[in-house]
Amino acid sequence: MDTERTYSETGTVAMSLGQALGVMLRFPFACLLGIVTLIGYPWPASLTWHLRPLLFAGAAALVIWDIRQRYVRPLEASHRKTRIIDLPDEQPEILQRSAAGSDDEHTFDAVQCRIFLYGLLYPNRLRQRLTERYALSPTTLKQSVTIDVHIPEIMLVTAGKGDSPEKEPERVDRVLFPVLVPAKGAMLDDLRVLAADHSDLPALAHREYLQLVARTLRLLMVVAYGGGQLSPATHWWALRAERLALQTILHQADTPPPKEAPGESLRALLSIPPGQNPPIVDRDAIESAVMLVKLLAEHYVVVTSVPCPRDGRMVVAYERLTTRKPTKEASGTHLFRLRPLLSGTAASYHLIVEGPEGVYLIKQGSPGLTDYFGAHWAQIEQENKAAMSAGRLIDSPPPPYYRFGSRKGQRFAHFYTRFAPMPSSPVGYGDNPPNIHLLFRESPPGESFRAAITSSAAAVLIWLVGFVMSRGMLTKVPFTLDSDAPAILLVFPALAATWLGVEQRTQNLIGRTKTTFTTMLVTVFTSIAASGVFMMNNSAITYLAWRNPGNANFLGIQHLPWSLLALAAIVNAIVAIRSWQGHSREYRHLRTRRGSPHTD
Repeated sequence: MDTERTYSETGTVAMSLGQALGVMLRFPFACLLGIVTLIGYPWPASLTWHLRPLLFAGAAALVIWDIRQRYVRPLEASHRKTRIIDLPDEQPEILQRSAAGSDDEHTFDAVQCRIFLYGLLYPNRLRQRLTERYALSPTTLKQSVTIDVHIPEIMLVTAGKGDSPEKEPERVDRVLFPVLVPAKGAMLDDLRVLAADHSDLPALAHREYLQLVARTLRLLMVVAYGGGQLSPATHWWALRAERLALQTILHQADTPPPKEAPGESLRALLSIPPGQNPPIVDRDAIESAVMLVKLLAEHYVVVTSVPCPRDGRMVVAYERLTTRKPTKEASGTHLFRLRPLLSGTAASYHLIVEGPEGVYLIKQGSPGLTDYFGAHWAQIEQENKAAMSAGRLIDSPPPPYYRFGSRKGQRFAHFYTRFAPMPSSPVGYGDNPPNIHLLFRESPPGESFRAAITSSAAAVLIWLVGFVMSRGMLTKVPFTLDSDAPAILLVFPALAATWLGVEQRTQNLIGRTKTTFTTMLVTVFTSIAASGVFMMNNSAITYLAWRNPGNANFLGIQHLPWSLLALAAIVNAIVAIRSWQGHSREYRHLRTRRGSPHTD
């Protein structure tokens, strides 16, 4: 029988009968081994204490291995890549045929295609203001983006190159606006595209999006050759380059890439000898086509159809959910890193990161952002000098500017920039912008206060019971009390620390601090240890009844076990109170500061 474990398409485990019996019996065997180890039977008494540690460790290791094999391994095997079927070779030709013809024969006219192209390659010229919001939670991020768009009048009413000259200019009533440009293969969870009144806007289906791209690419080719339709007899090289470009755009993620570099066939049209292809009239159109293909070779576009008012000003928004890495426990803070890739896609950019209730912003910054903006501005100055030397005038933006909102104990962070450079892409400048670092901490009183309370209660109870037992054992050994109440009281801080330590941990964004975690742990162990020492002293057992070295007196306690427990509990309480006071003073400083609003 085949003993190799396999996994089905649903992620379930397919195994042989022997493997199934092994899965069923290994946990009971581990339990039986542990029980036999504890009772020591049937081994001789002389070998029991030699075998028990090894057998108990073996039973524990078997349980851990069983848990991994039963729960973790099937889950690991369930993560599989999706099987992707290659697109048929005739798909580029189908798109080419759909892109041919005049505007009257197509759903997308030249004005809509031009606005789509301009908004995709030069987004910061149409997007005037962009506000990006993030709402933090332990497992997900909710991203909300609002875009203020202004389309110039000339782009709405002027028929661009490639249109029929006899056609009267018309104002479009709806524009096709590129909202989001994710990488190919990226899933957009719970995506909603919204208008200014928060009503849902329609987004193009994938087939419609491809037809829009093909139509835009065809119009660029028509403009490049001076207008008119492309004929297979005279524009063979151009149609071949267009087909290869569409094949690159249709390339799916996790499939073998095309043989040629994105846009290489289009750029090659600029160097074809005269006579083999009609001359290119507008080289900028070819360059725009190359930029379009390079961008869409690795990305796809979410395009929405937006009603266009007469002044060309509109608001487009979208919301979506993204997953995030879990918060590290015992850290006490939550560091949120974000690369503001959208900052260069609008003239002005606002980033607002909102934490949940019960946290406040303690630190913020972006190492390297000033150098990044400075390098970009130096590049622009060099381009301006070269243009002026050539007698050309470039409409360049002002230098980039940014600032952070003031920290005043609030649970949100605000970052603002304007005239930021485009991020790294086939159509952008330089490298991607550096990360923005935002550090959140739990607002007082918080867990540090609870740790201080439980550790202080444990210190008082341990000292009090130790003082009574130590004084009693000075007069009578063994000394016993008529009540077991101290044992219950000593365990209470341990129960409180354990309960407070796990309360609402699944809903909390901030992991407890190392100090808080350690003090709660020490509180639990000292309380349980003190309860055990009390029961031994109160049961007429002479163990753990040693006197302090040199008959020393520690706060009235003269017996060593109680002195050590009281010392550990008091030091633990002092550390917890210090941590609570430090965090409280930090928060109070931010809430009451009266610095300049221009400082963060």
